[in-house]
Amino acid sequence: MVVIQLIVACASPQPKPKADATQKGQLTSTKVAEVIQGTSYTYLRVTDALSEKWVAVSRQEFTVGEELYLNLETAAVMENFHSKELNRDFPTILFVSTVSREPEMASAQMPAMGGKTPAGKKAAPVEANVKVEPAEGGITIAELYNKKANYSGKKVKLKGAVVKVNDQIMGRNWIHLQDGTKNGEDFDLTLTTQATVLVGDVITIEGVVALAKDFGAGYFYPLIIEDATIVK
Repeated sequence: MVVIQLIVACASPQPKPKADATQKGQLTSTKVAEVIQGTSYTYLRVTDALSEKWVAVSRQEFTVGEELYLNLETAAVMENFHSKELNRDFPTILFVSTVSREPEMASAQMPAMGGKTPAGKKAAPVEANVKVEPAEGGITIAELYNKKANYSGKKVKLKGAVVKVNDQIMGRNWIHLQDGTKNGEDFDLTLTTQATVLVGDVITIEGVVALAKDFGAGYFYPLIIEDATIVK
C-alpha cells in the first residue's frame, strides 16, 4: 500500500473500514471531480456524500474519478484565497497534508518551518541549547538577522547546529539551523538545500539570502537562505 504524501508508509496487513468523517483524525472518502496542476501544489475539486470542496496538496498526479482519502480534520482552511499562479480566487480551500488512496490513517507534514502556516498561525521554533563558533570568514545568525537588508540577495557563510530537518518537500530539503546567537526573538534560520543532514549535525553552509520569500499557500518567510551548499 502506498500513501501519497511526503514520505509516509503504512504496513497494516488488513484494510481498515472507511473512516467516519465525524471522528477527529480519521480519513474522509472523496472522489476527484477536477484536477488543476500548479508548480508546487495540485488543486483538486473533490466530492463526498454530503458536499463538494476544493483542496490543495503537494504536487502529484491524480485522475478525475479516482477515490482519495483525506484528513480534513487537520486541514488548514483558507477563506477568499487567491492563487497568483493560477490567477484564480477560491472562496474556500483546504490545504491537506494527509492523502491516501486507501482508507488508512497516515501522518504527513507540510513545510512549516518558520514563516506562516496556511492557517496563518506562526510556527514557533524551539530555541536549542547550542553554542557554535562562527565559521572562518562567516557570520552568525544574529548578525544575519540584524543586518538582513544588507545581505539580501547576497551569498553568506554560516555555521550552526541542525535542529530540525524536513526532507524532500517541494523538491528540496528544509533545514533549521541555530548557532546560539539571537537578534531579538530571531534565533532560528531556515534554509533549503539538496544536501542530506541529520539533526545534531554541526555544518557550515553557503547560500543566498532571500527576504520576504512567498512560496504561496500562506508559506511566507521574512528571511530564508535558498539553495545552500555544505562547505568545509
